[in-house]
Amino acid sequence: MICFITAIYGNYETACKPFVKQSIPCDFICFTDNPKMDSNGWELDTTTDIPLGSTFFQAKYFKQQMFNIPRLQKYDTIVWIDGTIELINKDTAKILSIEPEMVLYEHEYHRKLIIEVIEASKLKRYEGQNIKQQWITYLDEGFKEPNVWITCFISFKKKHIPFLNFWWNQTLIHSLEDQVSFPYVCWKFNYEPITLKGNAHHKTLNYIATTPDNVLSP
Repeated sequence: MICFITAIYGNYETACKPFVKQSIPCDFICFTDNPKMDSNGWELDTTTDIPLGSTFFQAKYFKQQMFNIPRLQKYDTIVWIDGTIELINKDTAKILSIEPEMVLYEHEYHRKLIIEVIEASKLKRYEGQNIKQQWITYLDEGFKEPNVWITCFISFKKKHIPFLNFWWNQTLIHSLEDQVSFPYVCWKFNYEPITLKGNAHHKTLNYIATTPDNVLSP
């Protein structure tokens, strides 16, 4: 079974993005604190309470700890998509359901992680979070970046739970900028996900990103 999830908290978006009907059965669940959200076909879940401070932090929990959420434990594959993403490929669920590894897109702009560190440090939403020190900590461990990915669209299997737990831990001890911690976690696990190429900040074969690059949601 496969499920697409997103999390929209704090009126970040006023509506779920529409999606094309998939060629295989699958579910679309939006976790939100807004019961009046325009669902556009998504099932709204306003009952799963994650009391973790900021709304941005709450959304990160759904992104990185989805298999710990009771209603999601029945799925074999879970695909996180940001609240800014509109699914346009009817076969996306079919493809991801049979792919045994996690799948996401390469970062088409930042070929080196240090660029992501510098740019993320300028964003207001990461104000007060020392992303540069996070980067230095990784380098002190001998970190060698395998790639730079964008994490607005990413699929996981149950076997990736240890990976997700470690990724979440990086959010807890360092920063909310998961595109900095994700390559580090891949390095620690000696793991190479399936990497797709495309204009990941705007339009790919699977989705359209409907907001500017610097405001992509969690």
